[in-house]
Amino acid sequence: MALAATPANAQAPASAKAPSNAEAPAKAEAPAAAQALKPGVLRRLYGTVPAPAVLYHPWRSHYWPYQDIGYTHLYGASYKSLAYFSFINTYSERCHLIAFRRNWYDGKRLDIAVGGGVNYGYKGRLYFAQSIPQWIRETYLFKTDFNPMAGLDFSYRISEGFHAQLVFSPIFVTWGAAYQLDPRRKTAASETTNPFPAL
Repeated sequence: MALAATPANAQAPASAKAPSNAEAPAKAEAPAAAQALKPGVLRRLYGTVPAPAVLYHPWRSHYWPYQDIGYTHLYGASYKSLAYFSFINTYSERCHLIAFRRNWYDGKRLDIAVGGGVNYGYKGRLYFAQSIPQWIRETYLFKTDFNPMAGLDFSYRISEGFHAQLVFSPIFVTWGAAYQLDPRRKTAASETTNPFPAL
């Protein structure tokens, strides 16, 4: 009788453990998939990494107190979230801007990006820019050679890699063309799991 009971006892644990091991991965994968499909508010505001690009904007126009159209000969390049721009200001002097840039919207045709950084070249004369609110330009930030600068740009794809582009800053708007060095690049899926990925 003892020999007959031995095989039955040996088979029971194997049959009992099989369902529990099979169900565990399925339960663990469900929450992870839900989190990947629903990024948080901070993740949406932080945006995604833009495709590397080069650009050239020959023209610009101020907003207020006067509207004019002139040459700015802005050129620049971006890699991941870092960007460099150079342009000719109203005083016919070249300025240099280093900025941090992120995409807020990635569409089939339209991309919207926002950026901000430090500009050099106005030599404190942004204090007189009336398009900047007075309580902001009267601070120390706009009375030195280095000034904060921000912008919002809209890129519309004309063909593979080539975009028509508008960039709005607090002082003026520029327009021209941009070319994505890697037009097929898309934001990596792994970024959705980290609210603040590396540059």
